[in-house]
Amino acid sequence: RISDVEIGLKETRVGGAVEDLTRLGTFLRLYNHSDIHLVSPIPKTMQRDVEFLPCLRCGGFLDFLFAHKLWIGRGGSRSVVHRDDAENMNCLLAGRKSFALIHPRWRTMLEEHPNMEG
Repeated sequence: RISDVEIGLKETRVGGAVEDLTRLGTFLRLYNHSDIHLVSPIPKTMQRDVEFLPCLRCGGFLDFLFAHKLWIGRGGSRSVVHRDDAENMNCLLAGRKSFALIHPRWRTMLEEHPNMEG
């Protein structure tokens, strides 16, 4: 089961959720032809199929992975400006992904206005 399918190519975290779309297969059939994207924990049945590079399987690194998120969009999608609580690892299968690193002094302003343009 999946969760958090949103309407639109920009994540807003303020609604616009697609109701009753809980199967990954259904989402995969729709997303290339729809303005929807998925941000969901990896379904438990898929977690055993996720493989890590050998350099990440040593030294206890995997003991510190607490959340597994799956983000799927058809391209042109954007996430809301946010601060993650922990270190992240991004694995991109196709396309491009850009990250903006923001100085901590702007944190309050960005958290108050996460959907602002620019």
